[in-house]
Amino acid sequence: MDEETELFEVEAIVGKRIQQGILEYQVKWKDYSEAENTWEPAVNLMDCTDLIQEFELTRRAPRRGSLSKDQVKEVSRFIVGDQGQVLAEVHWVQDLPPCAYSVEKLHEFCPRLMCDLYFKHLNFVVSRESN
Repeated sequence: MDEETELFEVEAIVGKRIQQGILEYQVKWKDYSEAENTWEPAVNLMDCTDLIQEFELTRRAPRRGSLSKDQVKEVSRFIVGDQGQVLAEVHWVQDLPPCAYSVEKLHEFCPRLMCDLYFKHLNFVVSRESN
């Protein structure tokens, strides 16, 4: 007898824990409310590596108000968050893993590093008009 299997689509990873020695991620399911989020073993989420990577980057961000320009070593790339917000990957002076942080906040605290990032990723074209 064939058993029909309902497939669920992962919308976002919203939490992480270790339960009885097993790494689990809290999953927000597409088309379901947050009340229906579930904890799933990482081995069951092998098709969600991009969502897991995005979660890992964004969860390491310092708390709002705790960012200072002395903490930031480099801003390396732009990232689009799960709600369409523009984030940038920050590398810290301390030996901490990189994380995604709000571009608006980074403009406020380390504008020079943000300028460096823009110059690194933008191509400028000089137009010469003929006289």
